[in-house]
Amino acid sequence: MINELMDASEREIIVSDLDRNMLIEAGAGSGKTTSMLERMAALITSGKANVENITAITFTKKAADELRFRFRHILERKERESEAPSIERDRCRQALGKIEECFIGTVHSFCARLLRERPIEAGVDLAFREIEESEDEEILYEAWVDYYHEQRLRYPEYYHFLQSLGLSMSDLYPNLQELVRYPEVEWKAARINPPNIEEVWNRTITLCREAEKMLRTDRKKADPLEEIISQILMAGNVVESDADKILALEGFQKQIKVTHKNWHTKEDAKYFKDQFQNLKTEEIELVLQQWHEYTHFHILTFLQGAMEWYERAKQKKAMLNYQDLLLKTKKLLQSHVHVRIDLQRKYRFLFVDEFQDTDPIQAEIMFLLTAEDPSMNDWRQCRPRNGALFIVGDPKQSIYRFRRADIDMYLEVKKKIHSYGGAVLTFTTNFRTISEVTTPLNRWLENVFPSEPDKYQAAFQPLNPVNNGEDGAMQGVYISEVAHNKTTAVVEENDAEQIAFHIKHLLNEGYKFEDILILQRYNKPLTKYAAILEQHNIPVNVSGEIYCKDIPEFKDLASVFEAIADGNDERATTAALKNVYFGVSDVDLYEWKHAGGGFFSYSDSPLAGKNDLEESLAQLHTYQKIARRTSVAVAMIHVIKDLGMLRHIALNHRGKEAKQGYDHLIETLAEQSFSTLSEGETWYKTWLEQKQRSLEQNVEKDAVRVMNVHKAKGLEAPVVFLANPSGYQNNEDKINVHIQRKNQAAEGYVLFEKPHGPYQKKTIGRPLNWAEAKSEEITFQDKEEFRLLYVAATRAERMLIISSSSDNSKNCWQPLLDIQETEIFHLQEPTQSEVRTNTIIHKQRIENARNNEHDADKAMRELITEEWSPTKDKEQPLPAIAREEGGGTERGTFIHQVLEQVVKGRNVQRFIPNLAHQQGFTEKQIKQAFKIVEQFQNSTVYHELQNAQAVYTEWPFNLELTPHDEGYSDLFGSDQTNKRLKGYIDLVYLTEDGWKIIDYKTDRYEKEEEKEKLEAFYQDQLDYYKIIWEVIMGEEVHAAELYFTEEKLILK
Repeated sequence: MINELMDASEREIIVSDLDRNMLIEAGAGSGKTTSMLERMAALITSGKANVENITAITFTKKAADELRFRFRHILERKERESEAPSIERDRCRQALGKIEECFIGTVHSFCARLLRERPIEAGVDLAFREIEESEDEEILYEAWVDYYHEQRLRYPEYYHFLQSLGLSMSDLYPNLQELVRYPEVEWKAARINPPNIEEVWNRTITLCREAEKMLRTDRKKADPLEEIISQILMAGNVVESDADKILALEGFQKQIKVTHKNWHTKEDAKYFKDQFQNLKTEEIELVLQQWHEYTHFHILTFLQGAMEWYERAKQKKAMLNYQDLLLKTKKLLQSHVHVRIDLQRKYRFLFVDEFQDTDPIQAEIMFLLTAEDPSMNDWRQCRPRNGALFIVGDPKQSIYRFRRADIDMYLEVKKKIHSYGGAVLTFTTNFRTISEVTTPLNRWLENVFPSEPDKYQAAFQPLNPVNNGEDGAMQGVYISEVAHNKTTAVVEENDAEQIAFHIKHLLNEGYKFEDILILQRYNKPLTKYAAILEQHNIPVNVSGEIYCKDIPEFKDLASVFEAIADGNDERATTAALKNVYFGVSDVDLYEWKHAGGGFFSYSDSPLAGKNDLEESLAQLHTYQKIARRTSVAVAMIHVIKDLGMLRHIALNHRGKEAKQGYDHLIETLAEQSFSTLSEGETWYKTWLEQKQRSLEQNVEKDAVRVMNVHKAKGLEAPVVFLANPSGYQNNEDKINVHIQRKNQAAEGYVLFEKPHGPYQKKTIGRPLNWAEAKSEEITFQDKEEFRLLYVAATRAERMLIISSSSDNSKNCWQPLLDIQETEIFHLQEPTQSEVRTNTIIHKQRIENARNNEHDADKAMRELITEEWSPTKDKEQPLPAIAREEGGGTERGTFIHQVLEQVVKGRNVQRFIPNLAHQQGFTEKQIKQAFKIVEQFQNSTVYHELQNAQAVYTEWPFNLELTPHDEGYSDLFGSDQTNKRLKGYIDLVYLTEDGWKIIDYKTDRYEKEEEKEKLEAFYQDQLDYYKIIWEVIMGEEVHAAELYFTEEKLILK
């Protein structure tokens, strides 16, 4: 059913009142782009504008391409309309002939055009080049290195003064990277005197000495307070400067806790805890704040000098970054009246789309270019010419504050348009989403958005749907309950598996893969979700950035490069040996070290015979030699390929996105030039920390889309999943900038920090009144989080499915769960047959399992796909036979580990007793293990291994089979349930006749005739291994046999 348009009159004004400036507040799915195109076409057909006089600014290049295509299409349609007056059709025809002269693009490309038209007045090189972020970063770093070397040589006293404040150049550079993002901002700074540290320091030392006397001498482990006391007293013997004392006092930033048994009495523990807490809150925290306020001015002064150096470096190279394009265009329009007049004649009508997410400087350019009085320099006083400015935006979708977008600026522009006689129109009609979704969503929106806008938040506007859903169809808002687990990674895996389960049900309902959009709040889990979906044979396209550092193959490559760069670093070499590429176990490392071996790339083996660890070290040494005789970058690429990185990515099901990251790494590395391996290693670690933009390769047409909310802006899908109920991040501690735009100036507060551990930062400089500025910024960002939820929820056309768990404290979608229960459509509980065919989630079983994590995980696996192992028969009773004592699962595992080492060709003389003692086996059992090894080495199996073309021991498998896959019917007959196969094959090797599988059995039978019963019992398991290996390799298995490890020991 089609509903009436609630804003039809406002839409009519757009094409009828062409002499009036307008700002259109267009809600999600309201057809704002169509309205903008209609007005652009109306200017043409009315004769008010030629096509070359129209300029349309979009937020992205992709949006510009779409707008350009649609503008041409609408002109072609109007040119063909027979009922239209001939003069209008002629105008459309003329416009189509010159449509390439109509500028449609991003604000940066528009500014570049203006600067190229007037380079002399703009003060830019005639051949200036626009640079991307990566190249801009290189120029900044080069300028930084030149700058601080120059400062150290020319102004050594000031350089040493900065060092006396406890500041290092490496700590300052990340702060410079932050400052250059805001070149127009005047930073708040005050030059103040240093605080009196001596008094606080002396009181702290005195209290520490008193407390030390009250600690028991027989304490086993220091409590947190004692650790602080020890650090202070140790520092008291060596401190030389105020910076040293501040560094020691920063230890009190930890929480003060005591262990009563470490003190003589509980009263002593409580007394000193209170004393130190009072000292911390009343004196230490204050002196730390005063010190950081003192250093702030000096840090800022030094970094501002670096910024000037950086600007000169760009100017010398004739390069402009994105901010340069905006600022130089603004200055061009402000400083040259005649230039502005000429440009106004050429670009008479300015259209701006997605205004709520654009840079604030764009607003200034916008008003300067359309100003009625071209001599007016203050953009806030510029009254736009009638009909020259048309702005489209939605403040409820303002979600790019981290990219300098400012909702406060949007609201100010809105007021100015209204005050100058322009029209502010509101579109609330929604052409995208059906009423079954908008009805509950509107109720929620009304509760979280204010009735009137303020500087932090947009006002509530309802979503008035044009379309209603179909009777009896699966539609509306759904909650997807995910089994809770304390570990975030497990929750993410459960959620991804459950979403895969839902998708299969949606396909049965008639949806296609391309109808489904999965949204995350952050980029980090995208590749994990994509990989899990692909394991379920669900095609996936990921948009956005790839976090390669979270993929083991990329992370572990860093340790390999580190070990190659310094062959004398035992720590780095050990880390490399243990990673996914070499896979040396702790037992192997212990055996090697115990035998006197070193962990250097050139270390000789202390063990007899060849072994994997020796070969791994030799491989690292070979890589070092290659790097010495060829370029470092070429050597690094050789290492990556020789390690089989791409093969590891494929075998471990990392997904298509990891493959894209691999391609990007190879491509980027090939363009680099390093002087040393150490430099190459440092470059790789930096590359790893960066978000790698998805290359969008091999994009499948019919595929599920996975992306973060920011990337989904402007997109829509029939079904939207808001995924990951454990993905919330509290970003308050990450706030380090707050900008206030007043009058013509932009004033800012910046907090200077340095890394403190892998995930935290420590303050090194703080502006005055930072607490108030940070509180203001927190409010802005908190309000933006609600706008992010609005954007996410309004992508859905027919179904919105929100992931939830019993503990939603870390669920970024948690506020959306407050939609009234009566308005939420829960997923229907399945019948037993539906469970077997993977139709839908069984909520009750999830609910029953919530209180037990193991049961919850098990329930989730059963709901998604049935897990199956060939060793299920171990759960069945063994055949009744006479058995020897001394067996058991633990001993069986022990024998398997021993034989694994033997197959790998390793000496087990030390390995067997070491492992046996760790697991509590007796000397008799150790002797039996050596006999088993001797028997195995004399067996036919062992002799075949010596000539085998390939050997795999303890081969793990983890694959899913659907009823349509090869091998499924051989394993499961007519069953129609998807199966996940998991387990290990003890030994498989390739002979001249083909593949051969060996399954070790440690059963200790007494009589020869009992062996036949066991063979019959295990035959099915052996057959299963044969089928599984043929499915994995696509090659036939020649033979599969049982190997009873103790046959000759018992049957003499």
